[in-house]
Amino acid sequence: FLTSEYGFYKLWYTGADDTKQSKSFESHVVYMTSEDDDGEPFFQLLTASAAHKKGSDANSLLNVKQITGAVTPDAIAHYGGAASDNAHDAIAEGNKTFDGVISHIDGLDGNVEDNAYAKRMTTLYGVERKPIIWGDPFHICNLVVKWGSIGAFGDTEKENHSQIHHRQLMQSIHDVHVSIPVLSQAAADAVLADHNTKYKVKTNRERQERWLQNQHFAKRIVEGLDIDMGADSQNFWVQWARYLHERTSGWTQRACGEIITMALMPGIHVALNFEAELGNYFDVTFEWHASPGELSARPGFRTMELHQLYFEFICPFWEGAKEAPNETFPKTFACMAAMA
Repeated sequence: FLTSEYGFYKLWYTGADDTKQSKSFESHVVYMTSEDDDGEPFFQLLTASAAHKKGSDANSLLNVKQITGAVTPDAIAHYGGAASDNAHDAIAEGNKTFDGVISHIDGLDGNVEDNAYAKRMTTLYGVERKPIIWGDPFHICNLVVKWGSIGAFGDTEKENHSQIHHRQLMQSIHDVHVSIPVLSQAAADAVLADHNTKYKVKTNRERQERWLQNQHFAKRIVEGLDIDMGADSQNFWVQWARYLHERTSGWTQRACGEIITMALMPGIHVALNFEAELGNYFDVTFEWHASPGELSARPGFRTMELHQLYFEFICPFWEGAKEAPNETFPKTFACMAAMA
């Protein structure tokens, strides 16, 4: 367990995050990487208890307590660091947890064999060990698509539910649909009755922090825009909202009017297509990280293969986006060409 078949030291890592179990209870989840009897890696839960208070200081103390209480000194010696969601406080928590583990080792009785080994492992090849803090690739990719969208079309304004913005259109469609789901689907069926096609209205709350949620929702809206409604007819979403506008009242009717306005705007179509095509990038990286690799039969343990993902997909994708954006985002540029 402690060394590979080639004699290299193996290191294990932790991951931690706060999670809300209910409105009244939040817990701090800590897990560690480990190996089963066959040498296959897996994630092992250390705790899902509550920290005394929020912040890297309290969370790191909890992490150290759980690690030192559950892991033997000879294994503790191989603690390498942590993965985080790249937030400043999460990175600080990883550093403080590592420092706390090293302090624990320093305080052990060196006359005990396992303790003496742990003390020797605080330095490797004459160099004091420092923590390795991994940036979570899912969060990194989500930041890429989030700021790509904001950089291209700006951000939404808080509490402005009538803003002309493609992400506001997404939220408005969702709000209307979840408030009257049966009538919403009836509207879709009615406007498509003479077009020999069907469209299942399925929406999500507009939320950039939820991985791929906006991109996949934008793709479903674009599918509606792409339905052939006839040369002299307005697009599906305009007709859907118009049908509902005539049969509702209050805020729902007002939202339907705003949906009609935005769904008629070519600039909104461009933004929706770009949001959807940004998801093509994240879809590939998400699937890669969620799949087994050449060096591990289990997903989540592909660190030694990251160079392949970077040089075979990530770098070529963004180089292509820079040199020939019309080929990387073809539907976006087709929409812009139609506006000319």
